[in-house]
Amino acid sequence: MKKLLCVLLSLTLLVPFAAQAFAENGPFDKNLDGWYPTFLQLTAVDEKGEPVMEIVDGWEVNKSLPLFVNNEAIPQENAAYDRAANTLTLTDFSDGSYVLAANMMGDDFTLNLVGDNRLARITVWGDGWGGSLRITGTGTLKVNEKKIFDSGILFYPEGAENQHLAMDVGPQIFVYGKKTAVEVAGDDGGFKFLVEKTELPMNKEKAVREQYVWVDGYAGTWEREICLADCASDPDGIYAISYGYKDETMTELVNVEVQKYVYVPALGLTLPDLRWPEEGETKGSSSLQFDTPEAAAAAGFTRRLDGDGNEIWQKIATVSSYGSFSQYEDADGNGYMLSYEYDDERGAYYVAMTMEPIESMPGYYYFREAPGVDVETLKEKTEIVTYDDMFDYSFVDTEFTLEIKPGFKPGDVDGNGEIEVEDARLALRASVGLNNYEPASREFKAADTDADDEIEVSDARNILRAAVGLDQPEDWAKQ
Repeated sequence: MKKLLCVLLSLTLLVPFAAQAFAENGPFDKNLDGWYPTFLQLTAVDEKGEPVMEIVDGWEVNKSLPLFVNNEAIPQENAAYDRAANTLTLTDFSDGSYVLAANMMGDDFTLNLVGDNRLARITVWGDGWGGSLRITGTGTLKVNEKKIFDSGILFYPEGAENQHLAMDVGPQIFVYGKKTAVEVAGDDGGFKFLVEKTELPMNKEKAVREQYVWVDGYAGTWEREICLADCASDPDGIYAISYGYKDETMTELVNVEVQKYVYVPALGLTLPDLRWPEEGETKGSSSLQFDTPEAAAAAGFTRRLDGDGNEIWQKIATVSSYGSFSQYEDADGNGYMLSYEYDDERGAYYVAMTMEPIESMPGYYYFREAPGVDVETLKEKTEIVTYDDMFDYSFVDTEFTLEIKPGFKPGDVDGNGEIEVEDARLALRASVGLNNYEPASREFKAADTDADDEIEVSDARNILRAAVGLDQPEDWAKQ
């Protein structure tokens, strides 16, 4: 029997057992033109779920607590991110008005809970890289407790594979939602919701949802000077050419940009033509990038020169800002956009802006201030949209509660409900320091068969004997 035990324990120590695994790829850390798309931050929202805005250096920005931005960890009070462990630890973060947003943080991203914690929502984007979430720790977490949002935890796989939500038995977790506790938008079926090793079912349904209506437009007027360019294929068009240099010495050219404009007589403005170029990856950008002036010339773009061979510069009245804006409307259905303004006397305030269609650029608007319009009477415009090529997955319940404190079955180290040779292998690895279990964890308590606060070879022996039917767990207490 001793020889049998020795052989079995030796083999189980060395040979790993098959288990379902997910990619542990960490946050995406590729530099894209000087910035990293990966981010982890807490963003404040109001009682309606709208972002809380604040003025910083005269600019309107979302009130937020950055945790990991541009590949740099930024500690905040009660919230700290460990890049090496890819783990965010919340310690008594009890302000429930913040949304935790994680983008491209990888499939091994972990939220560790210490003390009492509250969040308005958790949103995770995969963006083709990986965006999963594991919740662990010894604390408590309540998400969307006031049911501001339709779901408490929202995932966007965006092409990421093996995305999952995993919850460890240990923390007390409460997730709420007006429609569902956990939601997955646009998943192809690979999402998994795991509590310990038990997969919970997700409902698949066609994605029919209410969404805000956004419009593209311009606001503000300013003057700028552009260096004119000739376009071989469009001699009557308005084009500008500019050169980008590596630094202020302007000795090393890094790119050449050609931009197209369109004059709008009704506004007296010359606007970037966002319908150009018509084809290619840069469609809708209003500009083309080239490595050298020679490359631009080969594509038909050259500097416009006067009779003396000098560049021709022209002042134009253009816009100070462009973007996609949420549309509002009054009781009569008239369209508006709200602008967030700030001055020393009034402080921060909203201004109603009319939406004037630009005939020469269908689908685009120019916004002008509309004095006398009460912004409180305007409502944000929404519409019901069906995504034929997308599906939602949602958890069955509108409330999810995981209140199980660290519990264990003696000998069941892996927590699958059975005492098996695999459990003996795990205990043996722990006894020689290959598996490090926290003393308060379920794994440690299950492996410590004689309850002496140590995991020893004798514990692995007890578990193996039970696995092959020679002992029963109740016999261990008699030793």
